[in-house]
This record gives sequence, C-alpha cells and structure tokens, in this order.
Amino acid sequence: MGNMDNKMNDYDMEHILYMRAQLEHLFFKGFVRQYELPKGIKPTHAITMVILFFHPNESMSKLSNNINMEKGSITTVVDKLTKLGYVKSERSQKDRRVYNLNLTEKGYEFAEQFTSNHEAYIGSLIDKLDGDKKDDFFEAIETISNALEQLGSNLNRHKKNSK
Repeated sequence: MGNMDNKMNDYDMEHILYMRAQLEHLFFKGFVRQYELPKGIKPTHAITMVILFFHPNESMSKLSNNINMEKGSITTVVDKLTKLGYVKSERSQKDRRVYNLNLTEKGYEFAEQFTSNHEAYIGSLIDKLDGDKKDDFFEAIETISNALEQLGSNLNRHKKNSK
C-alpha cells in the first residue's frame, strides 16, 4: 500500500491511472450514460456548462484549463453552445482582447438541473458504502484534493518563474 520511501514507482503510477479511470467511469460516464441530454448536446457540452455554472464570467483560456481541453477544441464547443442558445460571450471590460463566457437562462437552467441530478447520482453511489468506508472515502478525497491543490500551486509558481 504505497511506497514508504516517498518515491514514485510503477505500482503507484498504475494506481493513480486506475483511480483516475475509475472516478471518471463511476462518477461521470456512468451518470452521463443514463442522463438524457437535450438534442444537440454532448457530454463535453454538458460538462462545459457545469464549469460555467460554478465559474461564471470565465475566459476562454481559463475554461479550456478547467475542462482540460485545447483552446481550439473548447472554441468549437462554445460556438456550438452559443448557437444553441446555452452560452453567451461578452468582451471583457478589463481587457478588450478577452471574451468572458456566461450561461444564458437556458444554459443556467440546464446546468442547475444536470448538477442537481448528478449530485443525487453520486450520493446514491456513496450511500452504498458502510459508515466507516464512507468516512474513509471523504477523508481520502479531502487529502487528495489538498495535495492536488498544493501541487497545482507549485506547478503554477514553477511556470511563472520559468518565463
């Protein structure tokens, strides 16, 4: 169970990749497969709207970072969502070169309903764990989240210093 000398090994790498795949399969793909998306909306569109639901007034660059997509790919997604009436793009008041993205009323309603159903789905999965396992799960999530936040901060500092 882990490496005692704090060095990454093949076993650790395998578990990180497996855990990522399991989380995505269980919590995201499992939900999207059973959720009826509106005509023309794909899972990437839904995730984009959920990101904008939690992060309104987001720039295209920040959105592409949050969704882990290249800026060119996210532009295609946003263009489609704009055409379908879910997203609007407005020029930033601070930097006229930047466009900020927001949900329209239609997009907000979709994202709110999708998020609510998604939370209920995840809750129903977690409810299958007994009390101790549920506590362990949330403790592990908090530990991993804190570590990822620290790693992300260190990565961002490293990027800024290398410019």
